[in-house]
Amino acid sequence: MAIDKITTASITDANITAAKIASGVLPTNSELFLAIKTSNQSISTSTTTLLTWDTERYDTGNNFASNAYTVPSDGYYYLYAKITINVTPPAGRFGISIMSGSTTLADCQNGSAGAAYNSMGTSIIVALSAGDVIDVDCRQTTGETEAVYGGSWNTTVFGGYKLNT
Repeated sequence: MAIDKITTASITDANITAAKIASGVLPTNSELFLAIKTSNQSISTSTTTLLTWDTERYDTGNNFASNAYTVPSDGYYYLYAKITINVTPPAGRFGISIMSGSTTLADCQNGSAGAAYNSMGTSIIVALSAGDVIDVDCRQTTGETEAVYGGSWNTTVFGGYKLNT
């Protein structure tokens, strides 16, 4: 990335401090959010299911509601999602997608040999427009109803932030 402007600020030492970040000398990312599942969610076989989120760990712009993130301003965003699912025999596939309306932004699929507690994640840096609504879908094809697990902050998560560009 080319530098196209010079800001009249300086760092006189190599220390990164909260004061320097707050002063604007160092760039910061903005519009942070992280949603988690604290309880399990059933996913029927051969269907696409919107994942629901029980708890917001943080939402600095108050843009996360109703299981989706509404983009507050145009720009580049880093988005990520991770799930843990109990896929029992018979073996099948499961996957997650980060969606903007009917457009898939990022997708990950995994085959299963019937082992329990499979985790998978996906992430993307993407240009988004103000008003875009982002959510996460899950699907599986085991022939049975399976559970996406909740219960701890790192079991099943959805988050992101706007990049300072």
